[in-house]
Amino acid sequence: MKNRIYFGDDLKILEELDDGSATLIYIKPPVEIDNLWRLPLSNESTKAITIGSRKYTDLYDQYLEFLEPRLVQARRVLSSKGTIYFHSTPEKAHYCKALLLDEIFGSDNFLNEAIWVYSNTRQKSERRWLEKHDNILVYIKDFDNYIFNTDDIDRLAYMAPNLVGKKKRSRGKLPTDTWFEELTPNGLLSQIIKASSNRKDLVVQLFAIDGSVGETCLKLGRKFILLSNSKKAMKKTAKSLEGKSNIEWLEFATHSKGKRRGPTRSEF
Repeated sequence: MKNRIYFGDDLKILEELDDGSATLIYIKPPVEIDNLWRLPLSNESTKAITIGSRKYTDLYDQYLEFLEPRLVQARRVLSSKGTIYFHSTPEKAHYCKALLLDEIFGSDNFLNEAIWVYSNTRQKSERRWLEKHDNILVYIKDFDNYIFNTDDIDRLAYMAPNLVGKKKRSRGKLPTDTWFEELTPNGLLSQIIKASSNRKDLVVQLFAIDGSVGETCLKLGRKFILLSNSKKAMKKTAKSLEGKSNIEWLEFATHSKGKRRGPTRSEF
């Protein structure tokens, strides 16, 4: 199949993808309620929703209401050997873990929480510890059948190389679940894709903001589907993937006629 980039409502697009077709799903949802990509939400900010046996009625409910059907579809699309990486902020990550991800994927299928420490923070406060990291929650579909390619992961230099043997020193050490600023955004994606997929496997990204996942997949020999309904994000994606072949650009209409071909890269 060709690599695909969809412009439109990601939920509608997800509903059209085949069961078990993706080995890896990467999702970094919008952080703010007001930034939910202009996709439909309840008009009532206090509408009660039920997840499992629980009901919630505050502003966070809209965030859960927005994410829940997308995560349900993501689980359906994920193959039996598949993994989903849910990339969020400390505040949102634990809220979504307890109220959504554990419910949908099963708490027994929670594999890891990775911490990505970035170099700069825009926060200015003398009343709290400044946030300087993102949380990445990792869930698998089946504990007996998931991919984790230890030998393919980029290793790190030992902090005290003289204390280890020559063989270990030359090979480096495996990263832990805390990733520091020397791991760039593209390096982060590369580690995730190398670890949790194989060549020719399909990687799906929700809320794509640029073409980084696509670029990394092309370098590593993976197929990809990127989903976005942000025209700004599509322009960035078109620029980063300029000149790349075997990519199909599709617009997914939200009406009953479904998907249609277009727009072309030049339209962005």
